[in-house]
Amino acid sequence: MFVLALLALAAFTSVRSFWAERLAETGTEEGLRRALALAPANASAWAQLGLQLERNGDSTAAAKAFARAVELNRYDAAAWIGLGLHWEVEGDARRAEQCLLEAARVDRTFAPRWAQANFYLRQGGGEPFWSAIHDGISSRRADLSAAFDLCWRASSDPAQILNKAIPDVPDINRSYAAFLISSGRTSAMAGIWERMAARPAIADRGLALAYLEELLGSRQAVEALAVWNRLSQAGLLPYPPLDPLQGRLLTNGRFLLAPSGRGFDWKLADVQGVASDVRTRSADPHLRIRLSGTHPESTELLAQLAPALEGRSYQLRFRYKTAGLPGNTGLFWTVDDLTASAKLATGEPLAAAEEDWQPGQLTFRTGPRTRLIRLLFAYRRSPGTTRTQGSVSLSEVELLPVLRSAEARP
Repeated sequence: MFVLALLALAAFTSVRSFWAERLAETGTEEGLRRALALAPANASAWAQLGLQLERNGDSTAAAKAFARAVELNRYDAAAWIGLGLHWEVEGDARRAEQCLLEAARVDRTFAPRWAQANFYLRQGGGEPFWSAIHDGISSRRADLSAAFDLCWRASSDPAQILNKAIPDVPDINRSYAAFLISSGRTSAMAGIWERMAARPAIADRGLALAYLEELLGSRQAVEALAVWNRLSQAGLLPYPPLDPLQGRLLTNGRFLLAPSGRGFDWKLADVQGVASDVRTRSADPHLRIRLSGTHPESTELLAQLAPALEGRSYQLRFRYKTAGLPGNTGLFWTVDDLTASAKLATGEPLAAAEEDWQPGQLTFRTGPRTRLIRLLFAYRRSPGTTRTQGSVSLSEVELLPVLRSAEARP
């Protein structure tokens, strides 16, 4: 009989606990009080009740509920946080800080440090804030965007944020870089990229290219080139580094790979009526651009950004072949100085070349401030012609410095 009584008591207690948990899940003050009537030692329910009472404006009762929660379970970080926020609202910063420190002591995850950091920022920031947010970010929570945003609310100094808040850990560096790019703070990327560049990994490539393209968009050619070359040196790009001093200016000029459209590689225009493909496996690799006849009368077809030096002469060389196009194809090259927003050269329209590959060239000279140029292959319908169906193939595109001795020849 004694054993049966114990079993019955255990069953009764289990049922009470079950119903207490279900009632606590409602989150209402009434449900929580009923849960605590069934299970008065439920610390979590006391903490939830404290939050609910705080929301309802009953601060005194909320404080008692939080205090009861931590009395029952000193490892309930949520209760310590609730009690700390209560004392902060009451104007007792010292007691609030003690509670938040205890929450961080018993729970090493993100939430207590997040609460601490916000508290310290409201109290004026300073070193306690940076210590708390650094520890929170170090917890490596999946989404740290809110923590990064809090750093920028505390300071507008990228170096201070990087040095005081962002641990030098690869996955955290990547998360912070992604945050800077997505939030439009690309100007703050230099420091985090310096860290990433020390040991770049395949996971860094997409972020680095996004940063590079932002640099190119703001005409920061030297910085963009450094990012591109670091990726190349680390084997994260299939192209050799570029070096305008050594005359290495063009990427993928032989079309051994399909244009990626990223960074200093070729970018194909997305134009209705125009299609392209790269014949990388043929004996003579080339890019073929097909015009359907429904293409615009004037359109860009292919472009590449390239580094260049100021006050130098260069020659763009290429081979091409056409099929089905009129004698005056309407195809031509132009070169723009992106640093000075000036046009450096516009080539004559290419003549049809149906039989075999024909050479072409365009010579130009850079300006006194040139650092970045744009090579553009384009189409413009020539007078007296119609937009016919046909194609043009390009091969062995080169961009070479013109030696001074060659410039001096008559």
